[in-house]
Amino acid sequence: PQPPTETPTIVPTQAQRSPLPLQFKKVTSQEGDGARVMSVKLTVHIDYDADLLAGPEEGIEGVPVNVYELSSGELLAYGFTGEDGSLYLGPLVVNGTARLSIPFLGLSKELTQSDNSFVISIVPRSLPRVSP
Repeated sequence: PQPPTETPTIVPTQAQRSPLPLQFKKVTSQEGDGARVMSVKLTVHIDYDADLLAGPEEGIEGVPVNVYELSSGELLAYGFTGEDGSLYLGPLVVNGTARLSIPFLGLSKELTQSDNSFVISIVPRSLPRVSP
């Protein structure tokens, strides 16, 4: 007779979440050349309850965000929104004006202030019951 074989025990494990990539490019500048430091803080969320506030479970994760220098078109920073739909990019050294771009949403905005903060609310709409 053959010796009894052991049945392997399967132990479920939880997948480890790795943080989404976040990249910064720091632009070096000399004092007096018009350079300034700025930052961008934003939240992108689906506003299920139509209160224009980012509530729990409303954040949209993984939305790509870019910041460019307007005059040269040079990419200064990029990243992806986190699990709660928020992202902070900074400090960024900018010569002149910068532009925030969220290609997924078709949004582009000039950044003229030192601290820029945005909440982008996406309000879900009902689909028509009948196709035209």
